[in-house]
Amino acid sequence: MYIYAVTHLSPGKSLEHMVDDSNVMSGTSHAPTWEDILPEPFAALILGQRGSGKTALGHLLLEKFGDHATDRDAYILGFPEELTDELPSWVEVLSTDFAVENWPEDSVVLVHEAHHLVHARRSMDAENLELDTLLTVSRHKNSDVIFETQQSQRLDRNMITAVDAVIFREPALMQADFERSQLATLTKRAEEVFEQYVTEVETEDFTWREKSNEVVKHAYIYSGRFEGEYPHEIPLADHYTEAISKAYGEAKIDAGNSGSGGDDGLSDEERKCLKAGAEWEEENRPLSHKISGFRHDDMPVPHAWNYLTGLCGKGLAEKVYDSNSDTTYRLTDDGWDKVNHEKPDAPVVADE
Repeated sequence: MYIYAVTHLSPGKSLEHMVDDSNVMSGTSHAPTWEDILPEPFAALILGQRGSGKTALGHLLLEKFGDHATDRDAYILGFPEELTDELPSWVEVLSTDFAVENWPEDSVVLVHEAHHLVHARRSMDAENLELDTLLTVSRHKNSDVIFETQQSQRLDRNMITAVDAVIFREPALMQADFERSQLATLTKRAEEVFEQYVTEVETEDFTWREKSNEVVKHAYIYSGRFEGEYPHEIPLADHYTEAISKAYGEAKIDAGNSGSGGDDGLSDEERKCLKAGAEWEEENRPLSHKISGFRHDDMPVPHAWNYLTGLCGKGLAEKVYDSNSDTTYRLTDDGWDKVNHEKPDAPVVADE
């Protein structure tokens, strides 16, 4: 059994350069690998910006812990079932309407875009599947679970204490500023690690940042066994192809099962914003001018712009004014049809 002292590695300092330091490692003479860092059964959360290699890393871990040469069967939750033929024969696709009691035993499961499928609360077969329930069941069934998402704010707030490891690919711009408190500190540490792969040039007029192609070969890990930059370059899984990568773009998440809501396809936060928007319009109609509308700070949920953007994408709200400093929204006719409020008789704008 490998035992590692927890240490924060400063940017540019790899464990491969520290293997002789007895204050860093004990019980082994080599820099730890994924198998050392993630003792089975484990639950790991992969975070990072779009295009940072979260899914590719998920497939690498799927291969390391669930290839046909191992004792675990491999599954993916969130891959389009109609494109299963793009995957190797040793990987099966789980349907998004699976029941938790059917969670596969002796398995490794990659959960793609976990914020769609493992929200804070989710309706499933008349029961609420919570993250801690899923993890409890998976551990009892000797299952490794790999969650990956770029929208950690929509996951259960207990995620950090429930998983065994948080793995960062390159964080999104300002991600630390918008993360919940449990993740903000870790995100800043990850940003420090990835700074070594960015060249920065400053002039009197602007700052220019050039990102190295090496950035996708690295990760920052926080776990009970290891903290710091993964001490090896991270390759692609042998089975990972461009066709598999593109297939995820065609994945259709069952709207009725996404988020914590019922069968209307809305999360609790989106539903609260829709209701608050309707109440704001009822109270303020007729509006003073054509770009009047509610703002994100009128909403009763944190990070409301994320959910207002979601409502716009669903055609339930629209932006009536959008600038770098201010954005205003109003409900569409479909939004009024969806919300449990009667559309006001008063005109939208006073001079109409």
